[in-house]
Amino acid sequence: MQKQRGFTLVELLVVIVVIGILATIAVPRFLASQDRAHVTAAVADVDHFRKALAVYEIDYGAYPDQGFGNVGGIVAALVDPSGNDYMILPDGQSFNSFSYTPINNGQSYEIQVVATDHSNTGVVADPTGTTVQ
Repeated sequence: MQKQRGFTLVELLVVIVVIGILATIAVPRFLASQDRAHVTAAVADVDHFRKALAVYEIDYGAYPDQGFGNVGGIVAALVDPSGNDYMILPDGQSFNSFSYTPINNGQSYEIQVVATDHSNTGVVADPTGTTVQ
C-alpha cells in the first residue's frame, strides 16, 4: 500500500497564520514608506518653486505680488523678461492643495501645500527655506 502525500489541515492553518503575521508586519511599513515618499516629493516640488521664484526675484527685483491658489497660475506667471518659463509645471501628484501668498507687496512670499500622504502633512516654504509640519 502506497502512502498518500499532502498537507494536513493543521499544517495548512499554520502556514496561513504565518502568512497573516508577516502581512501584519509588512503592510504598515510599506504604507509608512509610501507616506514618506509623498512628503519627500512634495518638498522637492516646493523647492523647485523656491528656485524659480529666486530667479524671478533676481530678474524683476521682487516676487510676484499676486496670490495664486493653484499650481498652473504661478507657473504661468513665472516667466523671464523674454517670455521663457522659469520652470515646467510639476505633475501635481505629490500634494493635494497649493497656495502662493505674496508678503509686503512681493518682497517675500509663503507657499503652502498639503502632501498626499495619509496624515495630510503640511509643507510651508518661504525665501529662507522649506519646513514640514
